[in-house]
Amino acid sequence: MDKGSLFSSLSLPFPASRLEWRIGRKTASGKGFMFPYVTSRGIMERLDDVFGADGWSASYTAIEGGFLCTLGCCVNKEKDCWVHKQDGAGRTDVEPVKGGISGALKRAAVAWGIGRYLYELPQVLVDLEDGKYFKGKIILPDEFLPESERTGNNEIKVVYDNQAPEMTYEEASEVVLEKDKFNAGKKMKDIPTKSLQYLANSKF
Repeated sequence: MDKGSLFSSLSLPFPASRLEWRIGRKTASGKGFMFPYVTSRGIMERLDDVFGADGWSASYTAIEGGFLCTLGCCVNKEKDCWVHKQDGAGRTDVEPVKGGISGALKRAAVAWGIGRYLYELPQVLVDLEDGKYFKGKIILPDEFLPESERTGNNEIKVVYDNQAPEMTYEEASEVVLEKDKFNAGKKMKDIPTKSLQYLANSKF
């Protein structure tokens, strides 16, 4: 595999299931900026896919405040040519050792181009519950997803757990109205336009 193909394979977007999000900077209004990163499992799967299970290795060295990861990959098996790249991360507040090692692997993987595309993602600002927790789902634009998960979406979407799901016009027209004195039991498509306009401006 030539260098161009190697980098292209390593830098492919990941499935949404292989991404996790963390809250970064918070605002005074109770919002927070969300940052995605590739899971350790996703990184290992990518390395297996590109280099083979026996074509890469990771070693860790404890340093002051954290860990240094040396990620070596066999770029030419015929010549047994290995290239090593390093990066480090600090210990985390929760499970300091495990978190520090995992963070070091993720940063070393970026040195290989794995997940580097996520740095191009525009800032994602969300509402936080109690100013601390994000409860919802972030949907990425197609360019940040593998072809198999692309839906024609070209913007970042934030869906909160308590938010009603989006519906197509056809789906909305089949909804049966319940809380209305004159139209209860009718489908939305069967209700006169004037009645719909009245309902849209009313509070149930």
